[in-house]
Amino acid sequence: MVIQWLEKDELYLVHLPDFPWQQFVTHGKIYQEAAANGQEALEGLIAVLQDTQQPLPEPRSVKPAQAASNFSNGVGNKIVNAQNLAEAAKEIQDLIE
Repeated sequence: MVIQWLEKDELYLVHLPDFPWQQFVTHGKIYQEAAANGQEALEGLIAVLQDTQQPLPEPRSVKPAQAASNFSNGVGNKIVNAQNLAEAAKEIQDLIE
C-alpha cells in the first residue's frame, strides 16, 4: 500500500500496487483515515476476486523511490511491503490501531 500526501488537495491518496488497474483506490484527510480506508479497499478487492473465483495478484515489492516516481506532486509516501496480501492487511491494521 502506498499512501501519498497530495498538497494541492490537502489529503492522502491510497494506491495498491498489487492492483494496477486501480490508480488510487481511496483517500483520507489524515494519515490514519487513509490507512483505514486503504485496508477496507484492500479487503473489498480481495473479496471480489475470491467471490468471482479469480486469482489474487502476485504480491510485489515497491521501493520508495519507485513509488515516488510513479506519482507527481507527492511527499510523505508510506510503503508497506509484505510476502502476501494477508500480511499486508495485518501490517496496515497494526498501523491504524
